[in-house]
Amino acid sequence: MQEQHQVRQLLIIVSGLSLALPSLSACAEATDYAADASCAADCMAGTPGCAVCAAEEEVDPVYSVNSDDPVEAARELASIRDGVASFDPPRNMTRGEAENVRLIIGADQSVEDTENLAEDGGAPVSLTIDLGLWVCAELFASNFELQSEKVQCHNFGRGRFKSFDWDIVPLREGSQSLQVEVISYDRKGGDIVDSIPSRAIDVTVDVRLPDQIDDGSKVISAIFGSMRNMLLSLAGLIAALGVVVWRIRRIGKKPDSSE
Repeated sequence: MQEQHQVRQLLIIVSGLSLALPSLSACAEATDYAADASCAADCMAGTPGCAVCAAEEEVDPVYSVNSDDPVEAARELASIRDGVASFDPPRNMTRGEAENVRLIIGADQSVEDTENLAEDGGAPVSLTIDLGLWVCAELFASNFELQSEKVQCHNFGRGRFKSFDWDIVPLREGSQSLQVEVISYDRKGGDIVDSIPSRAIDVTVDVRLPDQIDDGSKVISAIFGSMRNMLLSLAGLIAALGVVVWRIRRIGKKPDSSE
Protein backbone atom coordinates (compact mmCIF):
# COMPACT_ATOMS: atom_id res chain seq x y z
CA MET A 1 0.00 0.00 0.00
CA GLN A 2 2.83 2.33 0.87
CA GLU A 3 4.61 1.47 -2.38
CA GLN A 4 1.50 2.36 -4.43
CA HIS A 5 1.32 5.71 -2.67
CA GLN A 6 4.96 6.45 -3.50
CA VAL A 7 4.38 5.56 -7.14
CA ARG A 8 1.39 7.90 -7.33
CA GLN A 9 3.48 10.71 -5.79
CA LEU A 10 6.23 10.12 -8.33
CA LEU A 11 3.75 10.24 -11.23
CA ILE A 12 2.33 13.53 -9.93
CA ILE A 13 5.84 15.04 -9.78
CA VAL A 14 6.72 13.87 -13.31
CA SER A 15 3.42 15.22 -14.66
CA GLY A 16 4.02 18.57 -12.99
CA LEU A 17 7.52 18.83 -14.47
CA SER A 18 6.25 18.07 -17.98
CA LEU A 19 3.73 20.90 -17.66
CA ALA A 20 6.34 23.30 -16.30
CA LEU A 21 9.07 22.63 -18.91
CA PRO A 22 7.60 24.89 -21.69
CA SER A 23 7.28 27.78 -19.27
CA LEU A 24 10.80 27.22 -17.99
CA SER A 25 12.12 27.16 -21.57
CA ALA A 26 10.35 30.42 -22.48
CA CYS A 27 11.61 31.99 -19.30
CA ALA A 28 15.17 30.92 -20.07
CA GLU A 29 14.91 32.31 -23.63
CA ALA A 30 13.62 35.64 -22.37
CA THR A 31 16.39 35.73 -19.77
CA ASP A 32 19.04 35.05 -22.44
CA TYR A 33 17.62 37.81 -24.66
CA ALA A 34 17.69 40.29 -21.80
CA ALA A 35 21.22 39.21 -20.93
CA ASP A 36 22.37 39.74 -24.55
CA ALA A 37 20.85 43.22 -24.64
CA SER A 38 22.46 44.06 -21.32
CA CYS A 39 25.78 42.71 -22.56
CA ALA A 40 25.68 44.87 -25.70
CA ALA A 41 24.85 47.95 -23.61
CA ASP A 42 27.73 47.20 -21.20
CA CYS A 43 30.19 46.75 -24.06
CA MET A 44 29.10 49.95 -25.79
CA ALA A 45 29.60 51.85 -22.52
CA GLY A 46 32.85 50.03 -21.71
CA THR A 47 31.66 48.99 -18.24
CA PRO A 48 33.10 46.00 -16.32
CA GLY A 49 29.98 43.97 -17.10
CA CYS A 50 31.32 43.56 -20.65
CA ALA A 51 34.08 41.28 -19.37
CA VAL A 52 31.54 38.90 -17.85
CA CYS A 53 29.56 38.75 -21.10
CA ALA A 54 32.66 38.19 -23.20
CA ALA A 55 33.83 35.36 -20.94
CA GLU A 56 30.45 33.56 -21.07
CA GLU A 57 29.47 34.11 -24.72
CA GLU A 58 31.19 33.27 -28.00
CA VAL A 59 32.26 36.34 -29.97
CA ASP A 60 32.32 36.37 -33.75
CA PRO A 61 36.06 36.51 -34.66
CA VAL A 62 35.34 38.32 -37.95
CA TYR A 63 34.95 41.63 -36.09
CA SER A 64 37.61 41.00 -33.47
CA VAL A 65 40.76 43.12 -33.40
CA ASN A 66 42.41 40.70 -31.00
CA SER A 67 40.81 37.27 -30.67
CA ASP A 68 42.76 36.73 -27.44
CA ASP A 69 40.96 39.70 -25.87
CA PRO A 70 37.28 38.75 -25.50
CA VAL A 71 36.37 42.05 -23.84
CA GLU A 72 37.66 44.08 -26.79
CA ALA A 73 36.03 41.69 -29.25
CA ALA A 74 32.64 41.93 -27.53
CA ARG A 75 32.83 45.73 -27.43
CA GLU A 76 33.60 45.95 -31.16
CA LEU A 77 30.92 43.43 -32.10
CA ALA A 78 28.35 45.54 -30.25
CA SER A 79 29.48 48.66 -32.19
CA ILE A 80 28.73 47.26 -35.68
CA ARG A 81 25.89 49.22 -37.31
CA ASP A 82 23.85 48.97 -40.51
CA GLY A 83 25.06 51.55 -43.01
CA VAL A 84 24.00 53.05 -46.37
CA ALA A 85 26.51 54.71 -48.71
CA SER A 86 25.03 57.10 -51.31
CA PHE A 87 26.89 58.90 -54.13
CA ASP A 88 25.22 61.36 -56.50
CA PRO A 89 27.59 63.81 -58.24
CA PRO A 90 26.32 66.40 -60.78
CA ARG A 91 25.93 64.66 -64.12
CA ASN A 92 26.80 67.75 -66.22
CA MET A 93 30.10 69.56 -65.74
CA THR A 94 32.19 72.11 -67.65
CA ARG A 95 35.86 71.57 -68.41
CA GLY A 96 38.06 73.76 -66.22
CA GLU A 97 35.29 74.67 -63.75
CA ALA A 98 35.49 73.31 -60.18
CA GLU A 99 32.72 71.05 -58.88
CA ASN A 100 32.01 69.55 -55.46
CA VAL A 101 31.06 65.88 -55.22
CA ARG A 102 30.18 64.09 -52.00
CA LEU A 103 29.47 60.68 -50.57
CA ILE A 104 26.95 60.45 -47.73
CA ILE A 105 27.00 57.49 -45.33
CA GLY A 106 24.09 56.97 -42.97
CA ALA A 107 24.28 54.71 -39.91
CA ASP A 108 21.04 52.94 -38.94
CA GLN A 109 19.25 55.24 -41.39
CA SER A 110 16.93 54.50 -44.30
CA VAL A 111 18.14 54.52 -47.90
CA GLU A 112 15.68 57.34 -48.67
CA ASP A 113 16.95 59.63 -45.90
CA THR A 114 20.56 59.02 -46.91
CA GLU A 115 19.84 59.69 -50.60
CA ASN A 116 18.01 62.92 -49.76
CA LEU A 117 21.21 64.28 -48.24
CA ALA A 118 23.39 63.02 -51.09
CA GLU A 119 21.15 64.10 -53.98
CA ASP A 120 22.89 66.46 -56.35
CA GLY A 121 22.63 64.82 -59.75
CA GLY A 122 19.14 63.37 -59.45
CA ALA A 123 20.06 59.66 -59.57
CA PRO A 124 21.87 58.50 -56.39
CA VAL A 125 23.84 55.26 -56.41
CA SER A 126 23.35 53.61 -53.00
CA LEU A 127 24.67 50.42 -51.40
CA THR A 128 24.53 48.93 -47.91
CA ILE A 129 27.59 48.31 -45.72
CA ASP A 130 28.33 47.12 -42.17
CA LEU A 131 29.81 50.08 -40.30
CA GLY A 132 32.52 49.88 -37.68
CA LEU A 133 33.83 52.85 -35.73
CA TRP A 134 36.25 54.00 -38.46
CA VAL A 135 35.20 54.51 -42.10
CA CYS A 136 37.35 55.58 -45.08
CA ALA A 137 36.35 56.52 -48.64
CA GLU A 138 38.59 56.98 -51.68
CA LEU A 139 37.64 58.83 -54.87
CA PHE A 140 38.94 57.56 -58.22
CA ALA A 141 38.70 60.36 -60.80
CA SER A 142 40.72 59.97 -63.99
CA ASN A 143 40.85 63.09 -66.20
CA PHE A 144 40.03 65.28 -63.18
CA GLU A 145 42.23 67.50 -61.06
CA LEU A 146 41.61 66.54 -57.44
CA GLN A 147 41.77 69.54 -55.10
CA SER A 148 40.93 67.61 -51.90
CA GLU A 149 42.42 64.62 -50.10
CA LYS A 150 41.95 61.52 -52.24
CA VAL A 151 41.34 59.29 -49.20
CA GLN A 152 39.16 60.64 -46.39
CA CYS A 153 38.35 58.95 -43.08
CA HIS A 154 35.86 59.64 -40.30
CA ASN A 155 35.41 58.34 -36.77
CA PHE A 156 31.75 57.38 -36.97
CA GLY A 157 31.08 56.88 -33.27
CA ARG A 158 27.34 57.13 -32.63
CA GLY A 159 26.72 59.72 -35.36
CA ARG A 160 23.87 59.34 -37.86
CA PHE A 161 25.47 60.71 -41.05
CA LYS A 162 28.96 61.46 -42.33
CA SER A 163 29.85 63.42 -45.48
CA PHE A 164 32.95 62.79 -47.60
CA ASP A 165 33.54 65.82 -49.87
CA TRP A 166 35.90 66.25 -52.81
CA ASP A 167 36.53 69.33 -54.98
CA ILE A 168 37.39 68.33 -58.54
CA VAL A 169 38.11 70.12 -61.83
CA PRO A 170 37.30 68.30 -65.12
CA LEU A 171 40.30 68.25 -67.47
CA ARG A 172 38.80 66.56 -70.53
CA GLU A 173 35.43 66.82 -72.24
CA GLY A 174 33.17 63.86 -72.97
CA SER A 175 31.88 61.03 -70.78
CA GLN A 176 34.02 60.60 -67.65
CA SER A 177 33.85 58.17 -64.75
CA LEU A 178 33.81 58.89 -61.01
CA GLN A 179 34.24 55.93 -58.65
CA VAL A 180 34.24 55.65 -54.86
CA GLU A 181 35.61 52.85 -52.71
CA VAL A 182 34.40 52.55 -49.10
CA ILE A 183 36.12 50.54 -46.34
CA SER A 184 34.79 50.13 -42.81
CA TYR A 185 37.12 49.25 -39.92
CA ASP A 186 36.39 48.12 -36.38
CA ARG A 187 38.53 51.03 -35.21
CA LYS A 188 41.30 53.30 -36.49
CA GLY A 189 44.18 51.13 -37.62
CA GLY A 190 42.11 48.01 -36.95
CA ASP A 191 40.65 45.19 -39.02
CA ILE A 192 38.26 45.53 -41.96
CA VAL A 193 34.61 45.01 -41.08
CA ASP A 194 33.14 45.47 -44.57
CA SER A 195 33.88 47.22 -47.86
CA ILE A 196 32.32 48.44 -51.10
CA PRO A 197 34.61 48.14 -54.17
CA SER A 198 35.00 51.12 -56.48
CA ARG A 199 33.43 49.24 -59.40
CA ALA A 200 30.17 49.08 -57.42
CA ILE A 201 29.91 52.87 -57.06
CA ASP A 202 30.68 54.04 -60.59
CA VAL A 203 28.95 57.14 -61.99
CA THR A 204 29.38 58.57 -65.50
CA VAL A 205 29.29 62.37 -65.91
CA ASP A 206 29.19 64.49 -69.08
CA VAL A 207 31.92 67.16 -69.36
CA ARG A 208 31.39 69.94 -71.91
CA LEU A 209 33.62 72.64 -73.34
CA PRO A 210 33.27 76.11 -71.73
CA ASP A 211 31.99 77.74 -74.99
CA GLN A 212 29.23 75.18 -75.53
CA ILE A 213 25.96 77.06 -74.86
CA ASP A 214 22.71 75.16 -75.01
CA ASP A 215 20.39 78.05 -74.20
CA GLY A 216 19.26 79.61 -77.49
CA SER A 217 18.08 82.77 -75.76
CA LYS A 218 21.64 83.47 -74.67
CA VAL A 219 22.84 83.16 -78.27
CA ILE A 220 20.15 85.56 -79.53
CA SER A 221 20.90 88.01 -76.73
CA ALA A 222 24.59 87.97 -77.63
CA ILE A 223 23.81 88.63 -81.32
CA PHE A 224 21.53 91.60 -80.55
CA GLY A 225 24.11 92.96 -78.16
CA SER A 226 26.75 92.90 -80.89
CA MET A 227 24.39 94.55 -83.40
CA ARG A 228 23.54 97.30 -80.92
CA ASN A 229 27.20 98.08 -80.34
CA MET A 230 27.83 98.13 -84.08
CA LEU A 231 24.93 100.55 -84.71
CA LEU A 232 26.12 102.86 -81.95
CA SER A 233 29.59 102.88 -83.45
CA LEU A 234 28.17 103.59 -86.91
CA ALA A 235 26.07 106.47 -85.58
CA GLY A 236 29.12 107.96 -83.93
CA LEU A 237 31.07 107.67 -87.18
CA ILE A 238 28.30 109.40 -89.19
CA ALA A 239 28.17 112.26 -86.70
CA ALA A 240 31.95 112.71 -86.91
CA LEU A 241 31.84 112.73 -90.72
CA GLY A 242 29.07 115.36 -90.61
CA VAL A 243 31.25 117.66 -88.52
CA VAL A 244 34.20 117.17 -90.92
CA VAL A 245 32.05 117.95 -93.99
CA TRP A 246 30.66 121.09 -92.32
CA ARG A 247 34.17 122.26 -91.52
CA ILE A 248 35.34 121.68 -95.09
CA ARG A 249 32.41 123.66 -96.51
CA ARG A 250 33.24 126.55 -94.20
CA ILE A 251 36.81 126.80 -95.50
CA GLY A 252 37.31 129.69 -97.99
CA LYS A 253 34.01 131.38 -97.26
CA LYS A 254 34.01 134.98 -96.07
CA PRO A 255 32.80 135.46 -92.59
CA ASP A 256 29.17 136.48 -92.40
CA SER A 257 28.57 140.04 -91.15
CA SER A 258 26.33 138.70 -88.51
CA GLU A 259 29.13 136.52 -87.17
